[in-house]
Amino acid sequence: MAEAPKRTAAGYVLWRPAGATGRTSATPGHAEYLLLVNAERGEAGFPKGHAEAGEDLATTARRETEEETGLTDFDVAPTFRRDLVYAATRKGETYEKTVAYGLARWRSGEVTLSGEHASAAWLPWPEASRALPFITLRNVLREAALWIRDRALVDEAGATEPEALAHLRVQPELTEHLEKHLVGGAALARRLAEALRDAGATVDPEAAAVATVLHDIGRARGQHDDHPRAGLRHLRLTHFAPYAPACWTHFTKGAPPEALVTAGVSPTQVDEVATWIDPHAMSWEERCAAVADGCMKGTTPVHPDARFADLRQRYDAEALIALQEARVHALLREMHAVLGTDPLELLPL
Repeated sequence: MAEAPKRTAAGYVLWRPAGATGRTSATPGHAEYLLLVNAERGEAGFPKGHAEAGEDLATTARRETEEETGLTDFDVAPTFRRDLVYAATRKGETYEKTVAYGLARWRSGEVTLSGEHASAAWLPWPEASRALPFITLRNVLREAALWIRDRALVDEAGATEPEALAHLRVQPELTEHLEKHLVGGAALARRLAEALRDAGATVDPEAAAVATVLHDIGRARGQHDDHPRAGLRHLRLTHFAPYAPACWTHFTKGAPPEALVTAGVSPTQVDEVATWIDPHAMSWEERCAAVADGCMKGTTPVHPDARFADLRQRYDAEALIALQEARVHALLREMHAVLGTDPLELLPL
């Protein structure tokens, strides 16, 4: 039997912050996604199209997006890509089609449709998900929403600290010591988040506590040396996926990828994580979890100086520890700017 011919297409999940065009009723931290309705089939989807001869997929995705939406001012996420492969039939010919979806953030401009589409709409999650006709497209949208940390996913999940603890407690290598470490850290993170919320920051204290309870779940699963990536990998496939970034950022404290590699973190780990979450972003919940982790010496809340002194005694990784310490102090300065006071004074250290 002859092998089916193959064709390749590419496009973008195009998003913008809710309220980017001045709508005051938009929820902070939520996103909107551009869906186009095909004029022939009446199906909603993302801007995309077939590759022309000699084009790479990035060129195809940008050209097709510009042709189908009229938009030209958008920033492309360099590490996000999700491929869909399926059988398609057109004009009596069946072929294997691969569509590579990237992710791009709208900067400016109004949508101007080509003749291929009947309408367009910017929709928030989960309305955008419900409008898509295929589960494969809904999965691509969910991956994109997780990558950008769309807060609508946290709102939808609505996880609580007891639920997070229940998930933690079924892990095969959870110890009493580790559980007390995580519960103690969650109390600190919640206190920080409550103060930040009261000062006007967009932060959910319950979500901060959930993220902190789960941030070391990689260790609870027995993957100690690679626990930040292992925890992120595990949680992103569960109900707790919106809280998964804290598995990575409690460890990096928001340090950029290049600084992590210089400090000795495996480039393979860094590169893989960058395909799952925006490595340059950090929510307030993640900041709270990272600072709380920096204030826990085992099961005891301590000043960060004591925490990092303990790490230096236990690990031969000065460059990484120094980077983490510097990042904790940077996060504390960010919190101080919002609170108007030293965040550590709010904690029982």
